[in-house]
Amino acid sequence: MSIQPTSISLTKNITAALAGEQVDAAAVYMPQAVFFFQQLDEKSKGLKRALGLLEEVDLEKFIPSLEKSPTPITTGTTSKISADGIEIVGELSSETILADPNKAAAQVFGEGLADSFDDWLRLSENGGIQDPTAIEEEIVTKYQTELNTLRNKLKQQSLTDDEYTKLYAIPQNFVKEIESLKNENNVRLIPKSKVTNFWQNIMLTYNSVTSLSEPVADAMNTTMTEYSLYIERATEAAKLIREITNTIKDIFNPVWDVREQTGIFRLKGAEYNALEGNMIQSLLSFAGLFRQLMSRTATVDEIGALYPKNDKNEDVIHTAIDDYVNSLADLKANEQVKLNGLLSLVYAYYASTLGFAKKDVFNNAQASFTDYTNFLNQEIQYWRPRETSSFNISNQALRTFKNKPSADYNGVYLFDNKGLATNLFNPTFFFDVVSLMTADPTKTMSRQDYNKVITASESSIQKINQAITAWELAIAECGTKKAKLEPSSLNYFNAMVEAKKTFVETSPIQMVYSSLMLDKYLPNQQYILETLGSQMTFSNKAARYLNDIIAHAVSFQTANVYYSLGMYLRQMNQQEFPEVISRANDTVKKEIDRSRADLFHCKKAIEKIKELVTSINADTELTSSQRAELLETLASYAFEFENLYHNLSNVYVMVSKVQISGVSMPDEVDEAFTAKIGSKEFDTWIQQLTTFESAVIEGGRNGVMPGGEQQVLQSLESKQQDYTSFNQNQQLALQMESAAIQQEWTMVAAALALMNQIFAKLIRRFK
Repeated sequence: MSIQPTSISLTKNITAALAGEQVDAAAVYMPQAVFFFQQLDEKSKGLKRALGLLEEVDLEKFIPSLEKSPTPITTGTTSKISADGIEIVGELSSETILADPNKAAAQVFGEGLADSFDDWLRLSENGGIQDPTAIEEEIVTKYQTELNTLRNKLKQQSLTDDEYTKLYAIPQNFVKEIESLKNENNVRLIPKSKVTNFWQNIMLTYNSVTSLSEPVADAMNTTMTEYSLYIERATEAAKLIREITNTIKDIFNPVWDVREQTGIFRLKGAEYNALEGNMIQSLLSFAGLFRQLMSRTATVDEIGALYPKNDKNEDVIHTAIDDYVNSLADLKANEQVKLNGLLSLVYAYYASTLGFAKKDVFNNAQASFTDYTNFLNQEIQYWRPRETSSFNISNQALRTFKNKPSADYNGVYLFDNKGLATNLFNPTFFFDVVSLMTADPTKTMSRQDYNKVITASESSIQKINQAITAWELAIAECGTKKAKLEPSSLNYFNAMVEAKKTFVETSPIQMVYSSLMLDKYLPNQQYILETLGSQMTFSNKAARYLNDIIAHAVSFQTANVYYSLGMYLRQMNQQEFPEVISRANDTVKKEIDRSRADLFHCKKAIEKIKELVTSINADTELTSSQRAELLETLASYAFEFENLYHNLSNVYVMVSKVQISGVSMPDEVDEAFTAKIGSKEFDTWIQQLTTFESAVIEGGRNGVMPGGEQQVLQSLESKQQDYTSFNQNQQLALQMESAAIQQEWTMVAAALALMNQIFAKLIRRFK
């Protein structure tokens, strides 16, 4: 005779055996185990694809032959419903689930239970276990009516607590009534296999109910990542406002000190150059920081996203920035030029030198006045969508030089020889700009004017901090919403625990393992591995992308060695040094060659970033939050390289025009040579050159200016290492998860071997 699997239940003796009894490795072959592992093989395909590391290969299936085959065991207790068959799971959005988790869970449970009742009534010729009797149909119809009443109400509104209890009690009540059907000999009319199959369907339904938290958790994680990016951008904006406020003070502080001490600017020579040199560096820092602050107020020519809006769809960050920038509108450099005029001068110079460098280095051509008009017009178009109502940049020096590149703006010329020397930039341009303030210190803004800027900055930062606090609370709320989806906090939990207990205690052991492993553990393992795989894919790609950019910036680590012409001309211009003139010419040539090479590196890096942006936008493996994070990172480096482009161009237009010649009367002076740019002597422009070189090397004094080679490279390497470390952590998590999975499957293998042993003993006894 054959032993039906439904006759074996999970009793205390078997539990004790699982806990410690010796397992017979030479267990008798059991076909049921073969069928079980065939199911495992089918389910494991999803696991293999979770990390995208394995390629599925179709193999011809075969059935092993035995010299003597035992009587086959029927597998009619296999569940007839599936998680994929519960259609409402795919229809429920994360928002719907979060709005009423109990209602969503009840909707999924209701559909699964309805499918289970349909499966109960399925005829054997259609795959059912046994044709239903008339009394079975009557009982099923009664509970279907009760279920449909509750499901129809769920379509309109939530249930009461009593109604939820009634819904989840239906399976237990149904089974009790079914099992009470007996003949005159007190023998059950309904086979146990049919009840077992029903319970397995209910277990699968509960697994679908508990899996509702997965898409919601993913959505919450995405939302929290987005809020974190919002906080990062807002924090950066507040930081920039503070730095700009401090930099404005650095620009005007020397003028205030001199005005209060002497009433007029009396400094001369080296002392004068040093003071104005510091003012130039502060002015360039101000221009770089201001450009960075305003870059996200419009999308023109930018990769990164705009400043985020709050939950009321208000541009709180943008508005706070505009309020602050408008507070700068009345700050004066003198009677004719205000602070926006100073910035316009800086950006006009930057746009022109960049255009010249690109023409000369990349096209080996000279720029004409028409070209400069186009360069300046592009800069004007960049600033127009970013200007505020009171602080206008495009209609100041930019417009003046665009209309006539050889013209002057309040006495400041772009080109040497009063604007007439095309392509020979004014080597004292920024000294001339600073002189607008130092010529008559009494005409510049006062400390009292600056105090208004401090007040405006504090007000704007406070508004930004309020937005940051709101996003922090939103992140905390997302965590709370995720916690609300824990099964223990929902209405179905107690009924699920009771149902699982009944299933485990009354179902065949192989059925219990089949349900636990195929319907619960495998999907959970697949979800975990998919999550780890997604994170590893993201960190791998991010590290690789940054490596592609670093490849164009490796040489930046030696920037301080090459960008040192200003220091060399100051310190080495002595007759006692041999061949000093030829060495000076060699130094000039090396800096020209290096700046040309680095301009090419910048060009390639920016092209690579744009290529990566296109690739990331088209990458379907990335989640929306991962894509946003990568684009944010690339946008920050694109901005750095664009500023480095400007800084390198500023150096290039000066060093490429340096002329070294011997002194006319060497016996009467210590210097060995003279260095000129156009008609300007060394002492008049050297401070401007060293300021430009400092900006290229490390972003100027204290590294606050965007676009320093060493700071860009260090930032890239640090960020790349962060992603690499993150990937290594995920690999460790994968190893730990794999070890846990291996332990689970070891337990399954031992349990199946034990079942083989139990069946073998029972068969021998019956024989």
